[in-house]
Amino acid sequence: MSFCSELLKELRLEHGLTQKELSKEIGITASAIGFLENGQREPMASTLLAYANYFDVSIDYLMGREDDTAYHQNLPEKKEAPIAERSRLSELQKNYINEFKALFSEETFWKYTKIYRAMDRDTRIFILGYICSYLQSVGMNVDVYLKK
Repeated sequence: MSFCSELLKELRLEHGLTQKELSKEIGITASAIGFLENGQREPMASTLLAYANYFDVSIDYLMGREDDTAYHQNLPEKKEAPIAERSRLSELQKNYINEFKALFSEETFWKYTKIYRAMDRDTRIFILGYICSYLQSVGMNVDVYLKK
């Protein structure tokens, strides 16, 4: 696996985040973020997915395989998003991903992840709400994942 460690640092700095702040947002230790940014460690798929979801970029962009100009065009809007809102969405996304991975094969997971990434933000939030409702209907306690 080859990825652009410089992009990870660039994304973090563009959002005005320290490694510690980002670690709280995406659930990865600050030291792991440092290793990734310095190219001392290659990210796991779940780490790339956490970065992609948080910064609203594609995994291909993080891997250096495409130029994500749409991300750069929307950057000022992203900087204005409240941290609390991003944190809540990030937590929901992480839990959705973990539940989805448990139910489907890796291939199916990545197929639906690609479809999910192509959706706009409002659609993603709607889908996550629907999934949470479904998980509750089958007896899973998703309240622990939702911040009030």
